Amino acid sequence: MTVPSERVSGLCVRGFNSDLKIDLPVTYTKDCIPLDITHIPTRETARKWKHLSEIVEKMQPLRDCEVGLLIGYNCSRAMAPRQFITGGDDEPYAIRTDLGWSIVGGNPQYGDPFKSHICYRTITKEQPSLRPVDAVRVLESDFKDFADDEAGFSQDDVAFLNAVGIGIQKNELGHYEMPLPFKKRPILPNNKEMALVRLNHLKRKLQRNQDYKEQYIKFMEEIIESGMQNKLMMKVVREKHGISLNAHLLTGPDLLNGLLGILLRFRQHPVAMLCDVEKMFHQFHVAKEDRNFLRFLWWKGGDLNSRPSEFRMKVHLFGAASSPGCANYGLKHLAKEYSTVLPEGSQFILRDFYVDDGLTSVESTAQAIKLAMEATDICAKGGLRLHKFISNDRAVIDSIPEAERAPNVRDLDLSFENLPLERALGVQWNVEADEFTFLVNLKMQPATRRGILSTVASLYDPLGFVAPVLLKAKGILQEMCRHGIAWDDSISKELLPQWIKWKEELVDLTRISISRTYVPSGFGRILKIELHHFSDASTRGYGQCSYIRFKNERGDVHCTLAMGKSRVAPLKVTTIPRLELTAAVVAVQASALLKRELLFQDMTEYFWTDSCVVLGYIKNEARRFHTFVANRVQKIHSASATEQWRYVPTEENPADHASRGLTPKELLASNWLSGPKFLWERELVMPNDKIPEISIQDPEGLKDASLRTFFYEAMAIVNSRPLTVDSLCSPRDPLPLTPNHLLTMKPARALPPPGNFVPEDVYSKRQWRQVQYLAEQFWSRWRKEYLANICSRQCWREPRRNLQMGDIVILKDDDAPRNEWKLGRVLETMPGKDGLVRKVRLMLGDRRFVRKGEQITKTSEVERPIQKLVVLVEAAKD
Repeated sequence: MTVPSERVSGLCVRGFNSDLKIDLPVTYTKDCIPLDITHIPTRETARKWKHLSEIVEKMQPLRDCEVGLLIGYNCSRAMAPRQFITGGDDEPYAIRTDLGWSIVGGNPQYGDPFKSHICYRTITKEQPSLRPVDAVRVLESDFKDFADDEAGFSQDDVAFLNAVGIGIQKNELGHYEMPLPFKKRPILPNNKEMALVRLNHLKRKLQRNQDYKEQYIKFMEEIIESGMQNKLMMKVVREKHGISLNAHLLTGPDLLNGLLGILLRFRQHPVAMLCDVEKMFHQFHVAKEDRNFLRFLWWKGGDLNSRPSEFRMKVHLFGAASSPGCANYGLKHLAKEYSTVLPEGSQFILRDFYVDDGLTSVESTAQAIKLAMEATDICAKGGLRLHKFISNDRAVIDSIPEAERAPNVRDLDLSFENLPLERALGVQWNVEADEFTFLVNLKMQPATRRGILSTVASLYDPLGFVAPVLLKAKGILQEMCRHGIAWDDSISKELLPQWIKWKEELVDLTRISISRTYVPSGFGRILKIELHHFSDASTRGYGQCSYIRFKNERGDVHCTLAMGKSRVAPLKVTTIPRLELTAAVVAVQASALLKRELLFQDMTEYFWTDSCVVLGYIKNEARRFHTFVANRVQKIHSASATEQWRYVPTEENPADHASRGLTPKELLASNWLSGPKFLWERELVMPNDKIPEISIQDPEGLKDASLRTFFYEAMAIVNSRPLTVDSLCSPRDPLPLTPNHLLTMKPARALPPPGNFVPEDVYSKRQWRQVQYLAEQFWSRWRKEYLANICSRQCWREPRRNLQMGDIVILKDDDAPRNEWKLGRVLETMPGKDGLVRKVRLMLGDRRFVRKGEQITKTSEVERPIQKLVVLVEAAKD
C-alpha cells in the first residue's frame, strides 16, 4: 500500500531527566501511526518483576495522548545502550539510553498467546523535486488551454492500445496479426452444446427456405475455402450462463476520422475520387493463441445430414466488440509504417478514410492517379485490397485496372456514356454532373412516432443542405412527444394533415442539387477566402449556416453553403434571447469544425446575428451574467473575437430559415443555398453599427414609462374587486361597489384591450404588448390568491356554513377577462345525501350598453359546484 508523506528535517529530542539533545535524521510524516500507548511499558510493568524494582521510580508515567513519534535504528545515538538490568531466561530486561529507561519484553498486555500481531515493513521512495518549469505550470494552471468537448482516452482505451500496439505483427501471409484485446483473459465455459442447439435451429430454418439455404451454403463454403472461416457473429455475442465473449473484450477508443470533415474536404478540389477496402475486417488476423475463442460448427460440404465439423476463425470477425477498433488501428498502423516512402498515399489513408471508405479531392488528374497508386501499394503491403475506384475525371478511371473499378463503371464506355450516381458516405453524388442530389424513395411507414422517425432518418443530410425542410418534421415529432403519444400509437388528428402535407412536398427535394465543389470550374486563382457564419432562433427552433466566400484575381465573387444546422426549440419554455445565444454557440462550434477540417489557408471569419441582445451579451465585459448566459458567452469568447460579430437584418439573415423551417419549394426560392445578396458584392461593405451596450436590466426588463404603466394596470386590477352588491338584474341599480369607484369617482370598469398576449411579448419591441402581457399575468395570480384568501378553508377547525338562497357569490373562472368578476345570486341549493350543499343554481347578470348608450341587463341561470364559488355577501337572516 502506498501512502503520501512529507519529509521533515531538523527535529531533535531529549529525555525527561536529561539535558542532552539528540538530532534526528530525516523524518517522514504519517496521518496515523499504527501503535497506541498500551504498547509502552509502565511502572506497573516494572513492579511485576523483582529484578526491575530499582527502576520503578525512574520510569516516566504515561500521558493521556497518542503516540506521535517513532524512532528507528537509523538513529543509533538515540538507541545506544548505556546500562542493562537482566533477569531470568524468559524474563524481561531493562535498558537505559540517553532518552531514559525502557523495558524490553514481558509486557502483560501482549502476553496473550491467542492474540496475533502484524509487523509492517516500510520502504520510502521520494518523488523528484519540483523543477522550475513545473512550478510555473502550476502557478499558471488557470490560464492553460483546454478543450472541454474533446474527451481523452479512458483506462480501458489505454489498455486496448497497449495490448494491440504490443501484439501487432505481420505474419507469413503478409497480413497484420493482432491479439483479442481482453479486459482480463477469461476462462469461458464450454458452450458446444448450445452451439449444437443453435445449429439445429439454423438447419430447420434452411430446410424451410430453399433459396435462403442455397445462398447460405454458398456463402459458408466460400469462407471455408478462403481460409478465413469467420462471419458467424452469433458465436461471439451469444451468452452462455450470462457470459459472452464480447463482455470480456475491450472496444478501444474511437479512431475514426470525422465524417463531416471528410465530406467537407471532399468538396474542396475539382478532381474527386472514391475507393473501398475489400472485406477490411477479414484482412486483419487474430493471434494464434486466441483463435480457440472463435470456434464454430458447420456441415462440411454444406451437407445438412452430415456430422457437424469444428472450425476456428483466423480473422477479426463481424460482431466482435473489438473488431472495429482492431481494424481501424491496423489500417492507421499500416499507413504510418509507409509514411516516409509513400507520403501522399499515407496521408490519404490516415486523414480521409471513414472505416473502409476513402473519399478525397485533389487539384489535378495526375495527382489523383498518383494518389490512387500509392494508396493501393500501401494497402497491398498489409494484405489489403483497395478497389471500387470511381472519379468524376474519366482519365483517373481509365488509369485504374478494370477489376479495381467500381462495379457500375467497369463495363462503361468512358468515351460516350454518362457516369452513374454514387453514394459518398451516404450522400447521393451525381458523378457526371458533379453535384450532390437527393433521392426521395420513402418506404411505406405507419403514421406513428416510430414510423415518422424512420421516415425522417431516411433523409440523410449530414451537411445540412435541406435542414430547414427537416425541421418541420422534427417539430411534428416533438409535438407527439409533448402529448405523450407512444411509439406505436397513431398520430393525432390535429397533426396528421401536417404530416401528410410534409410527405407530399418531399417530391420537390429531387429538384435540389448542390455543386460538389465550393467554386465552379474555371473560377481562376483565388486571392481571398472568407467564412461567414449566420445564426438565428425562434419559438420553433434555432440553427446556423456557414458560407465560404471566394474572391479571385479578377475581383469575381462566389459564395456557397458549407454546412447548416437546424434544431427544434426545447420543450421547456426558453426565452428568445437564450435561444438566440444558443444558436450563436452552435455557430461558433461550426466555425471550429470548419477551421479544423478544411485545408484552406488564411481564412478571414465573420459571425452574423439579428439579435442585438446577443451582440450586447458578447460585447459586455463588465456585467456578471446568470450561469446559463455566462457559460455560453465564455464559449463564444474562447472561439471568436468580439470584433468578428456583426448585425444583419432579419430579412437578410439566411439562418432565419433554419429557425422557422421551409418547404422544398420555399428552400429553392430562398437564399439558404447561396447566401444573402450582400455576400455576392465585389466589395463587402461591413456595417459600422455600434454594438449596443446591454443594459443593467435583463432584455425582458421594463423601461421607466412601461413600468409606471404596468403599476397603473396592477392598481386597476387590485381595486376592481367587488365590495358589496345590491342587485344583479336591474339596469337602474348601481354597479357593484369597488375601490375604483372611490378612487377614480367613475362608474365605468377598465376593460382590457383586445388581443392575445403570449410569453414572447415579454421580449417584444412593442412596449405596449410587453406591459399588457405582464398585466395579464398579474391578473391571473391576483384573482387566484384573492379568492383563496376570502375563501379560507375551515373544514379542519369548525363546521362550514352551507350556501343559502340569496347569497351573492363570485364565480371562479380562469377564462374571465381582466378586471371582470362574474357575480351570481343563489336561486336554489342542491344538498347531497349527507345534507350538505354540493351544488347550487345561480342567476347571473350581464350588463351591456347598446348603440344608443342605453344600458341593458341580460340574466341567465347556470348550475355550479360549490368548489367553483366564493361567497361575497351572505343572505340576510329572516
